[in-house]
Amino acid sequence: MTEIKINICDGAAIKRVLDDAVVSYLVNQQQFAEQLTVSNSKLALSVASCLLAAIAQFYPAPFPDNYYVLLVCCSLYFVCSGLLQLIAMFVEQDVILFGWTPGTRPQPVQVRSRLPRYESQYTLTLTAGAWSLSAATATVLGRQPTAAPAAGPTASLCRSVGAFFDASGVFVEHRLHAELDRLITQFSTAKLD
Repeated sequence: MTEIKINICDGAAIKRVLDDAVVSYLVNQQQFAEQLTVSNSKLALSVASCLLAAIAQFYPAPFPDNYYVLLVCCSLYFVCSGLLQLIAMFVEQDVILFGWTPGTRPQPVQVRSRLPRYESQYTLTLTAGAWSLSAATATVLGRQPTAAPAAGPTASLCRSVGAFFDASGVFVEHRLHAELDRLITQFSTAKLD
């Protein structure tokens, strides 16, 4: 395993390393199944945006003749960029993994992480239950918000990022794995209640 070393004053880098390690551990070692619809939708919108930009840039006609092509491409590019922003703000929010629990009866689960700016407390939350549109998302999409389904079992941990990095900024992965094992045990116990 390669050593991951970061600047311990860079909160974004710390969160990125921790989030990647959490998803990797849950998917590869704990056998959580990852739901990729949101990621694939974002990739499709990104590819469409790039294609629109390429068409606008390399269309063979000179400027006055390609006015309508540029108008359509720029308008659609704006729409794709807006949709990507809406997905990030209202669908993903702070979710780092949409997936299913392992086992014979998989259950939908969301894994959320938070590391507020200039803070040292990393919060990780596992929530079971159906994914649903929030009231804000429903409003943006022009739908009537419905009552939220009953919240499923939830388990959380809140630790200082110093628990997962040494003084020189080297990521100590086994410490995170131990905390994740405790979190999964807590989550499993909450599911049984």
